[in-house]
Amino acid sequence: MLSDPVVIGLDPSLTGFGASDGLRHVVWATQPLYSLRERCATIYTKLVAFSDSAASARLWWIIEGPVFAAYAQATNLYDRGYLQSTIDDAAEACFVERLIVVQPAVLKKFVTGKGNADKTKMALRVSARWKFEPESDRGGNLVDAYALYQYGLALAAGEIEHVENAKRGARKKAS
Repeated sequence: MLSDPVVIGLDPSLTGFGASDGLRHVVWATQPLYSLRERCATIYTKLVAFSDSAASARLWWIIEGPVFAAYAQATNLYDRGYLQSTIDDAAEACFVERLIVVQPAVLKKFVTGKGNADKTKMALRVSARWKFEPESDRGGNLVDAYALYQYGLALAAGEIEHVENAKRGARKKAS
């Protein structure tokens, strides 16, 4: 019989990357003056070290998907792609069994019941539902990472089913 997976919720960002395994909750800030490569190298190192304590366990990473409105410029899309590639490389190095991308609206609906809830409503609901109240969480990175952790637990327990985000423009096959 397989053991329960170790779940880690990740709220990826180049400026404040949040991570939570239910016991440890951290935000890794990188310096804007550093190059993209230096920032991603820092994130890679910290992510592997954070996950290292679960090295002998089945490891699931639950990651918040991108909000594309915030990445309208080509350089920002490139940066986001480079960060995702860094996460993928770290997942391979940590032998992550499942890497699940959860779209922001799906996470908000899981936590609050509404897919368009704002950060304040998310924080209030996470606090009420799971008694999680970080001392300082500018940007909501810890709340999101913890909510992703809880999403992963619910998924592992079979309480919810994760459905991959449909691709825009995908056509149904003609019958």
